[in-house]
Order: sequence, then structure tokens, then C-alpha cells
Amino acid sequence: MQVKNILSLTLLVLFLAGVNTNYGQTVSTNLQKHVEYLSDDKLEGRATGSAGEQMASSYIAKVFADMQLNAAGDNNTFLQA
Repeated sequence: MQVKNILSLTLLVLFLAGVNTNYGQTVSTNLQKHVEYLSDDKLEGRATGSAGEQMASSYIAKVFADMQLNAAGDNNTFLQA
């Protein structure tokens, strides 16, 4: 359940980050790209401890870094133990 909450919050953040002066197409394109990747079968359902979970968390951390967000977690990264 906790992983679902984290992914839901992440999708909301990614959606809001995609909002700019060109609302319609940019938001739809960015959100669709992220949802397609995070829901892809190659992520194996993102079960805790799976390779798919690691791929999803790495993807989200990269997106956050690309957005130039400041990491505030352990060791100043987006990934938490």
C-alpha cells in the first residue's frame, strides 16, 4: 500500500511539474510519458524489492534531478532506505 501512495504522490508531482504556459499539450505529453513508463510490464509491477521497483525509483529520481529539485533525503539523494 505504501508503494502505491508514493507512486500516486510522484505522479501528482510530475503532473504539476509539467504545467507551464502551454498547459494543454505539454501537460498531457509529459504525464502520458511518465505514466506509460511507470506502468510498463518491464517494471514487473514494481513489487517491493524487485528489479522493477528499483527501475521505477531510479526513473523517478532522475526525473526529479532533471527538474533540478533539491534532494532532502538520506545522503542528500531522492532515494530513501
